[in-house]
Amino acid sequence: MAFTRICQANYAGSYAGQLTYIEYEILSNTSTTYTVRLQYVGYSGSGGSSWNADNDTTFGFTVNGSAIDNGTVATFDYRPAGVYRVFRTYDVTLAHGRSYGVSAWHSSGISLGTSSCSGSFNLPTLATNSTVTSMPATWNDDSSYTYSFTIPSSGRSAKLILTSDKASNFASFSLSTSPSTIALTADSKNRLWAAYPSNKSVTVTFAHCTYEGNTQVNIDWRSVTISCQNANPTAPVIAVTDTNAATAGFTGSSTTKMVKNYSTLQCAISTKSTGKKSATISKYVFTCGGVTKEVAAGASSLSVSFTAAKSGTVTCKAVDSRGNETSVSKTLTEVAYTPVSINTIAASRTSGGKGTNVTLSWTKTGTPTGYSYTWGPAGGTQSAGTVAIGVAATSVTLTHTFDAAKSYTITLTVRDKITTASAAVTVGIARVPLKFTEDGNIKIRSDALLENSVGALKTILDAVYPVGSIYMSVNGVNPSGFLGGTWVELQGRFLLGRSASYGNGSTGGASTVALSTAQMPSHGHPFKHGSHSWLWGGGQGTTVFATADAVAGQPPSNNLVTNQNNWNSSDPTGGNGAHDNMPPYLAVYMWKRTA
Repeated sequence: MAFTRICQANYAGSYAGQLTYIEYEILSNTSTTYTVRLQYVGYSGSGGSSWNADNDTTFGFTVNGSAIDNGTVATFDYRPAGVYRVFRTYDVTLAHGRSYGVSAWHSSGISLGTSSCSGSFNLPTLATNSTVTSMPATWNDDSSYTYSFTIPSSGRSAKLILTSDKASNFASFSLSTSPSTIALTADSKNRLWAAYPSNKSVTVTFAHCTYEGNTQVNIDWRSVTISCQNANPTAPVIAVTDTNAATAGFTGSSTTKMVKNYSTLQCAISTKSTGKKSATISKYVFTCGGVTKEVAAGASSLSVSFTAAKSGTVTCKAVDSRGNETSVSKTLTEVAYTPVSINTIAASRTSGGKGTNVTLSWTKTGTPTGYSYTWGPAGGTQSAGTVAIGVAATSVTLTHTFDAAKSYTITLTVRDKITTASAAVTVGIARVPLKFTEDGNIKIRSDALLENSVGALKTILDAVYPVGSIYMSVNGVNPSGFLGGTWVELQGRFLLGRSASYGNGSTGGASTVALSTAQMPSHGHPFKHGSHSWLWGGGQGTTVFATADAVAGQPPSNNLVTNQNNWNSSDPTGGNGAHDNMPPYLAVYMWKRTA
């Protein structure tokens, strides 16, 4: 910036025609001050005299009456006429938009002479931009915040613009006072979240702009993260129905009651959820009794079923594209229910077990609504029963013809309004396999009587003592004489139950046994008092170590003599005889049937 002349003055006296000036130049500025250079200048006019060298010129300078130079002495060299000379320079800091008075003087006894000059000048107001001083680091979109900034200079204005990569300039605020309260309008939020339907938050740019008129002259860039608040979807409306006709019939209502573990609950969306702030519904999640099922929001059918539902409460959760969710529940009253069951069942033929009719009896749990049964030969085809059974009954006589020579299976089924339960029982044959009558005859597998004959006894024998049986008695009569069949006597043998180690029919064992040396128990032979001689040592000689003990109560005289001789040993004993290996016993006659 060039110097601007503030004032000038003429010399007086012999230096008429020479001039002095005060000038200023703005070097730099801050938001409130300038750095100004002031200079005091002399001019030896073209018609004036030259300036000689001078070593004792004194100067003074004031600003608004305050001296910034008061008597500085300076030295100058020669200058011809018609030349400007800067006498003194001063750098000062002055405020914007004010008027300043200045004065300067100098005094010299030689060619510079004496002169003074005074005047005033105005410093302009500096044009300043607006900058951010305080703002939130995060921002909930439904909340308002305090926003602070510097006020720009007169003629300029501030404006805040919010922008992002997908939502350009979605909000703006004209700023006049600081701090200001800022909040997003509904339109601003709609524009922002329409660009980010799957985001729970987004980082946006704050452009803090300074304008001069309509021209943007500065931008202070900042950023902030805005969170999408209060954006959970609306709650869906659901209908829950028990589609199991049996349980609905039992409870009397398909829409308000259910039976735990038996009802089938169908859950349907009657009114869909709606996403907020441009979000869309992605899915519905249903939960009942710990079981979870999902349905995509775009599915053709928005319903699920829970078979054998473990709870009467169904929860439906709507989930939007941002992951926000809203839940709603509906509860059907659980009705207590005890399922029917048959605890015990028994069947017997009439007429003391010989009849062709059967009495069936049972115990049960629950409240039956009816019974049914099937019957037929054991292992054969079963037929539906035709005898009516009352719901309160616990027994019934079945009047079908149950052949006395056959066994039958009877299956009883009980039912209530929800479930059924069954139990089976077998009825045996009516004929007696073996019966001794009072007249001395025997009935064997027939209603006809057999005479007491060998044939009859043979039948009994085969039933009681089949081939391979063992007969025992203290009498020595061979059983073939009174039972028939062929028998072989077993002598000198015990009977042993078969096992993995002893196969059926194997033999073994001994009534006496002689022990080997390895089978003998561990034992020793004592040597004590009395006179004894032992021989130790080998062919190369052996050192003998011995201790001799006297017999108690005898004179304590012990003599031990060692001599070289052959090896010695104690005398052998025992006869190597066999010993009894039998447990306590009772000897009897035993025969084995072979035919």
